[in-house]
Amino acid sequence: MIKAREIRPRLLRGGGCEEGQALVEYALILALLTIFCMGALSLVGANVASFLNLIASSLGTIVAGS
Repeated sequence: MIKAREIRPRLLRGGGCEEGQALVEYALILALLTIFCMGALSLVGANVASFLNLIASSLGTIVAGS
């Protein structure tokens, strides 16, 4: 953790704050992964929904037949 009295010397030296850079990189990776997952779900979402509906109707037929 950076203390208040260490901020000014670090700013005058011109950097030395890799922790913030790593945090930004992780945030960008998370954002790209989120966009990828949203796209993948939108492509296969209809297929998954129809598959789950097929399972539900099959289970309904089995339960009604019992």
